[in-house]
Amino acid sequence: MKFNKFFIIGFYGLAAALALVACSTAVLADYVDTSLDKRTPICPQKRNTPQAPYKFINMSNPLEPTEENIEAGKKLFLGSLAPIPCTTCHGVLGNGLGDPDFESKPPSRNFTCNQTMNHIPDGQLFWIIKTGVPRTAMPSFKSLADEQVWQLILQIRQFGYKASVITSAPPPPAPQNE
Repeated sequence: MKFNKFFIIGFYGLAAALALVACSTAVLADYVDTSLDKRTPICPQKRNTPQAPYKFINMSNPLEPTEENIEAGKKLFLGSLAPIPCTTCHGVLGNGLGDPDFESKPPSRNFTCNQTMNHIPDGQLFWIIKTGVPRTAMPSFKSLADEQVWQLILQIRQFGYKASVITSAPPPPAPQNE
């Protein structure tokens, strides 16, 4: 079968465009302009989420927080998970400010709030992601493999780490008189 050069150029152009879109999704959170969003994240958040069963609550994340595992979690968080992408509710910054048209009672969890997140064990997060939370907008993601859930949890923990680094940074040094 003979292909003309325009077909081949078009095919490779389409492949390059798709690759660019896939790669840009992975770094989306680093470049999203949230300055127009005047909503304020809630911190701390008072919740009545049921406690996970004993076999979950004491689980620790078996994955090391390597760059590879965190990046995999970031791709899952920013990606198109079913039944709903994480960013719809939790926002690309993980601060609970997702799509402005999405309403949730109670409000979506703010992963940047260390006052809340530091008291939630990994096993509780694992159970919530796998089973969802009744009477809230949090659905179950039971189709995710356990490793993917643990990678998501590593990414979720990164939101709090980044927030604490930003809020606890020392002041800049005083200018030196010459």
